Amino acid sequence: MAEQAMSAIPRDLRLATPANWFDLDLNPSTSAESIARLVEDRVGGGVEQAENRREVVRMLRKATVDAREQEAIFASVLSDVIEGRPVAASVIVSLAKDGSPAPGDTETRVRALEVRLAEPGGPIAGAATATKELPGAGWSLRARRRVSIEPPGLEGHPVEVDNVQYFVPLPGSTDLVLLSFSTPNLGLADAMAELFDAVAESLQWRW
Repeated sequence: MAEQAMSAIPRDLRLATPANWFDLDLNPSTSAESIARLVEDRVGGGVEQAENRREVVRMLRKATVDAREQEAIFASVLSDVIEGRPVAASVIVSLAKDGSPAPGDTETRVRALEVRLAEPGGPIAGAATATKELPGAGWSLRARRRVSIEPPGLEGHPVEVDNVQYFVPLPGSTDLVLLSFSTPNLGLADAMAELFDAVAESLQWRW
């Protein structure tokens, strides 16, 4: 498992992603160099791999731009071919406000958050929700649902994805860390959801 540390919030956090995922460098001044190095390490050199390298570079650049537009503090993507089938997935980590008047007890906050966000018209209305304690990060709200998105450049051509989100209160703060996972491989959605859960369970605060 590859680990990525983040320090764009008052308390650092760490999230572990599978070794075949691409953890993105979101710094505009270093991302191009990081992508080139990552592709060279993962895809390899040689004329026969030139087209694959170009495609992976294009995918990573687009994913990086998309993550920045969502104000991500961390992002990682999977783009692979497994048993002859293309498989894709991603995780975007960002900060959000939960609207609590005071930090308070995190389990109580999460249960109140579940009621508020899942009510009719709420941002996760209709999702399957559950409160879940993460080993290294404490209580969280998990929501899973199918959503339609329009990828940049493909407006008017919605794609259905399976989406798993974790809303995790930051200790001592009214902020939340939002982990948003998705995959367009609906036939693998349950297996992917198990993988997403494993990644979420690796979340750790760094004091």
